[in-house]
Amino acid sequence: MRRGAAAIRAAHHAAGEADPTAAPRVALTLRGIARQRAANPDAAPRQARPLTYDEAVSLLTLARQPERGGSTTRAATRRGLLDAVIVALLFCAGMRRSEAASLRWADVVAAPQPDRLRIRVRQSKTNQAGDELDYRLLVNGFAGAVEALRAAGDGEPDPAARVVPLSPRQIARRLAALGEKAGIKGLSGHSGRVGMAVELVRRGASTTSVQQAGGWKDPAMVARYARSVQAEDGAVARFFAGGGA
Repeated sequence: MRRGAAAIRAAHHAAGEADPTAAPRVALTLRGIARQRAANPDAAPRQARPLTYDEAVSLLTLARQPERGGSTTRAATRRGLLDAVIVALLFCAGMRRSEAASLRWADVVAAPQPDRLRIRVRQSKTNQAGDELDYRLLVNGFAGAVEALRAAGDGEPDPAARVVPLSPRQIARRLAALGEKAGIKGLSGHSGRVGMAVELVRRGASTTSVQQAGGWKDPAMVARYARSVQAEDGAVARFFAGGGA
């Protein structure tokens, strides 16, 4: 409803007409609907099931041991390497599935420190013109997953080639399928990004540093992801838990 009202408002402004959503009766009706929705316990905003750091590491390990089944060894190995890269990009780099699908090899470069890769996100949901710098970082085994995929090809990959030659929907399905194999249910294409934010907040990262790590423009999104952490690891848990009451 908010998006619909915003679209109506923008269309009328563009046409030089008065904003109908600003009329007192309309505004009052919208507020009333919002209050009714807030009172409904089933109407809470849905958030992707976050992938934890330990789960991401276990998925990397599983992907490196692909099931052969009816596939050739080469095809199964290639699929496993690609699945590991999907985990690395969505979790450690906090990429949206659309960003992972459009990533080119030219945008993957070695960082000054060992076992690290710098990822440039040229276009994103909040930077569609591609005129803002947005760099992410892969470390340790997450960086190793990308290097393993690079080394598996016949020579150095074409800089213009896509790292993950799949659609955003296919990427989400591959992550969910890998999670099912590992006994991790409910993963979606956004689980890695949400999980990265939650893990960083839980480990003490500031909102600003999490914003930079995942390319968020709005700190409110990071704060939303951090709410469960603040409840579970906040002052009550820190000072009251284990008190014997």
